[in-house]
Amino acid sequence: MMKVIKVNSFFDGTGYVKKPAEIVIDGASISSVRLSHSKRKTSSLNARFATPAFIDSHIHIAGYSKSIMTVNLTGVTTIEELKRRLKNAPKVSGWVLGRGWESSHLDFIPNKNILDKIFPDTPCSLRSRCGHSLWINSAALNTASITAKTKPPNGGLIEQDEKGDLTGILKENAITLVERVAPSLSESSTFSKAMKVAFKNLVSYGIGAICVVAEPNDVENIRKANPKFPMRILVEEKPSKILSLDEFDFDGVKLYKDGALGNSGALMSRPYAGTKNFGIEVISDSELEKELLTSLGRVKIFAVHAIGDLAVETVVRLFARHSEEAQKKKTILRVEHFQTASIITIRRAGRFNIIASVQPIQQYGDVEAAKQRLKTRARLMYRLRSMLDAGVKLAFGTDAPVEPPDTWRNIQAALDIGKEGVYADESISLLEAMKGYTSSAALASNFPALGRIKKGASATIALYDEDPFEYVLKGKDLKELRPVSVIVEGETLL
Repeated sequence: MMKVIKVNSFFDGTGYVKKPAEIVIDGASISSVRLSHSKRKTSSLNARFATPAFIDSHIHIAGYSKSIMTVNLTGVTTIEELKRRLKNAPKVSGWVLGRGWESSHLDFIPNKNILDKIFPDTPCSLRSRCGHSLWINSAALNTASITAKTKPPNGGLIEQDEKGDLTGILKENAITLVERVAPSLSESSTFSKAMKVAFKNLVSYGIGAICVVAEPNDVENIRKANPKFPMRILVEEKPSKILSLDEFDFDGVKLYKDGALGNSGALMSRPYAGTKNFGIEVISDSELEKELLTSLGRVKIFAVHAIGDLAVETVVRLFARHSEEAQKKKTILRVEHFQTASIITIRRAGRFNIIASVQPIQQYGDVEAAKQRLKTRARLMYRLRSMLDAGVKLAFGTDAPVEPPDTWRNIQAALDIGKEGVYADESISLLEAMKGYTSSAALASNFPALGRIKKGASATIALYDEDPFEYVLKGKDLKELRPVSVIVEGETLL
């Protein structure tokens, strides 16, 4: 059935059109866009503003769903608040599971002894906000058979104090030692329900497509939860292990070069303030290059997580060396996060068509860690303005569950960079930010029909009662904007 959307203004994925328009939808596609309002009586929707529904270019939808099922520790600063949140925590197969604590926000140092007092006999496993650290108690250590003599996997760290005693903190690949014995939320009877809630939340934020980062064993559940929702799946596994499979049914792969700022695991060119720690190298340069060469022409997207300036520089140099071959073989090269970088690295990324998959929303949660651990080097973080000026394409995402998939808070963050006085003034315009969520995101995630409002494009559109461009002109905050309707491939989901 044909639908007609009448709006006062719209963003078409590349520019702002401040004129009344009719967007005509026929089936799953846009059949025409007219800069006027007719008197036609065809089924119509009226709104003040329209935009292509946003594409979250980096989201862990399974992880986000699992976070709905566990204790939320976001915002915890004291032991008393920690105890309050954990007091009535539901058990999953005899374990207490949670997520969201941020070490730079705590007024105490996380240690297994704190959790032992709350849960002396029950295994307790708490993921950090960034997801790159795990805080566990003695019961969990015992269940996982982890001792002071346990050797961590390559790219992992089992933290010990100055006496050699375990602290209960595991970082990066060492987390797998607990994951293999802890209950799998993916197999829980409530997981499918949580995933349906997660997809509903995405639509409420105006999201109409996603680029999912997922572990291989979660992919089937993700597809079953919402088989019609436009998505691309980047599997977190080495290509050399999975490309030999008879049925390689993923859009791309995502590997980790380093850790995160939140666990002091981001790989830096100089040590963190007051320490000898440079961060954690999760994969060597030679191994990463081998995996890239294995992937070219065989996957649509090759993405590498890089947060520290040394990690970003290393990945960009690698991508630059192989960019010509990647373009010939039609493999998209993406740096996930691109969080800390020199201007030389940024310009190199621009010259070689390397995409930066960025999450400006994370600047709010990172600010304390940036001040404490990087000092003045924090000014090398979130350099969106410099990236755009160098010709780097930006693709916006939230990295949920690290942050909620809140699109307008993410956009507001891009407009705010530098206002807190810690980061440099690297703010960008609303139009540039919205490109990052639409046309540029479509390019980065291989969605050729999405991210635009034009004839022939997918009818994947979000409608609003407020015009965000007028909001900005009036000095209003964008964080509270929510769509009144979301259409995905012609089907109204909200």
